[in-house]
Amino acid sequence: MIPDTEVIDERERLLIEAVLSLARTLRDERDRLAERLRSVEDELSTLASRLEIVGLEPPDPSATSEEINP
Repeated sequence: MIPDTEVIDERERLLIEAVLSLARTLRDERDRLAERLRSVEDELSTLASRLEIVGLEPPDPSATSEEINP
């Protein structure tokens, strides 16, 4: 028979592994989203520059009801 302490130790080890895996997944997702945000910011900057070149004012962000899709 396996002593209770060994069962508890194994459960704790498995729990720690699961938490570490989730932490890695969340970090990777955060990094992916940060890169996507940088890309969108660069694109917005480029578009704003184009508007300035042709002398147009950027639209009022509160005047539109469109949502940005990922």
